[in-house]
Amino acid sequence: MNLDLIIAWIRALLLLGLLTFFGSSLVIGLMQDDRASGIGPLRLGTGQDPGIRVLIANRYIAGKEASEAKPVHESVDLTIFQPVSVVTSNRPDSPEHHLVLPAGSRLMVLTDVSEGLVLSSREWGTGGREVRWDVSRVVIQPQTTAPAADDAALSPARRDPTSFEARDNDAVFGLQGRRYRGSVEITWSSAKDVMVVNCLPIEAYVEGVVAVEMSSGFPFEALKAQAIASRSYGYAKAWAARVANRHFDVVDGVDDQDYRGTGNGPPIIARSVVETRGIVTYTDLPQGSFPFAPLFCASSGGHTAALDTVFPDYRDAQGRVLSPGIMPAQPDPYCQPGAVGLGKAVTHWQTTEVITPGMIRQELRKLAERTKDPRLEQLGFIKDLRVGRRSPASNRVETVVIHHTLGDPIELPAHLFRMAMGPGRLRSTLWSLESPKRVNSPEDNLTKNWQITCFGWGHGVGMSQISAWEMARQGWVAKNILGFFYPRVELRTLW
Repeated sequence: MNLDLIIAWIRALLLLGLLTFFGSSLVIGLMQDDRASGIGPLRLGTGQDPGIRVLIANRYIAGKEASEAKPVHESVDLTIFQPVSVVTSNRPDSPEHHLVLPAGSRLMVLTDVSEGLVLSSREWGTGGREVRWDVSRVVIQPQTTAPAADDAALSPARRDPTSFEARDNDAVFGLQGRRYRGSVEITWSSAKDVMVVNCLPIEAYVEGVVAVEMSSGFPFEALKAQAIASRSYGYAKAWAARVANRHFDVVDGVDDQDYRGTGNGPPIIARSVVETRGIVTYTDLPQGSFPFAPLFCASSGGHTAALDTVFPDYRDAQGRVLSPGIMPAQPDPYCQPGAVGLGKAVTHWQTTEVITPGMIRQELRKLAERTKDPRLEQLGFIKDLRVGRRSPASNRVETVVIHHTLGDPIELPAHLFRMAMGPGRLRSTLWSLESPKRVNSPEDNLTKNWQITCFGWGHGVGMSQISAWEMARQGWVAKNILGFFYPRVELRTLW
C-alpha cells in the first residue's frame, strides 16, 4: 500500500469521526431543545405521539353554558367500560394505593375537606365501600394497553397517562353520558372542587375532534385537512401548556376545539386521522419556525379575516405573537359555491337578524360581569348602534360603537360584540354595507331595532370548512387546501 493511499484512508477515517461527532451533538441538541419546549424528552427512540391532556370537567362540564351545565365539583361519577387500575402519582410505589375495577363497574370520586380524595365503588364492598386517600391526584387507566406496559420497569402510577390507551383503541370510561379513550386524571383542587382531565395520545384526541368539527359526509381530502388542523392545534396548545406548567393542555369546548370523547364518527373519520398521522403545521418565517394552533371556522362568507384584527395577541407554541401573514385576510371564492352545493346557503352564506335595544343592553351587562369593563357597568338605554371601523382588507367590521343615555359612546371590538350577542345570532363580523339598519319594532312603532345581515359563520380566521368541502370536491388535496388558508406555513411529520 503506497503512502498516498494510507493518507487518503486516514483522512477518510478522520472525516467519518467528525461527522459522527457532529451528528451526535445535533441529536443531543435537538433532544435538549425538545425538553426545553415543555413537550419532554422523546420516548424510546423517536417519532412517538407526545400525548395530550384535555380538561373535560371542573366545576362544570367544559364547553357548556353555566346555566345548562351539570355541576361536578362535589363528586365525579365514572362508568368503567374496561378493566382499569386506580393509582396515584402522589404514592406511586405504595401497594395500598393501587386498586382495580372490572368492566361494568362504577366509581365515584369525592373531595374531603381534610383527607384529599374519597373513592367509592360497589366492587370494593357491599353498599359501596369508601377508600380515603390523602392524595391530590388519582388516575384511572386501562390495564391492557398499547403500547404494552413494562411492569418490570415502571409501576402503573409512574407511567405517563398520555403515552398509551386501551389496546383495542376503544372507550375506557364514561362521564356525563360521553365515552372517553385513554385515562382520566382527577385532581383535588380545593375542599369542594375537582378537575377531570382526559389523558390520551393526540391521535385518539384528533379522531374525536374531527368527528365533531366536520361532517363525515365531507370529501376525504377535506377531512384530512381538518385532521391536520386539529392535530396541529392540539400539539401547539400542549407545547405551550407544558412550557407554562399548566395542569391541562386544551379544554373540550368552544374555548379550544369540540372533542366530546370517542365513538362519534364512522370509519372514514379514523382513516383521515391515520393517513395524516403525525403531520402538524409550523410557521415558515425568517425569524424562526415553530408549531402554532391553526384556527378554522364554519364559513368565511367569501372573505377570510386577518388574524390580528380578531385575535391581536395570538401566539405560537413558543409564546411569540404570530405574524398576521400566517392567517391573512383574503378573498375566498369557494365559500358561496360550497354553501350552495351543500344546501346551506340560508345558514352558512347569508343570514339576517334583528336585535333590539333591550337585547343589546342585557347582553352587554352580562359581558360587564365577565370582563369587569367599567364602561359597561353603568349602561343606559341604547340609542344607537353603528359600525366604528371596517377592515380595508376584508371589509369585515372591526369595531362597533354603542350610544346610550348614561355616558359617552362605547366602542367595542366587533368580535367581542358578536360573541356577547350570541355567535348563533350574529354569525360573523362580515356585515352588509347597510348594516346595522334601523327598522321599526313590530310591537312599538316608536322603538327602533337594528337589522344586521351577516355573511358566513364564525370568526372568519383561517380555514373555512365549507370552502374546504368545495375545494376537495374540485379535486384539491389536503396539503393545498391548508396552503390556501395558511400561506406562510409548512407541514412537518413529527411521529
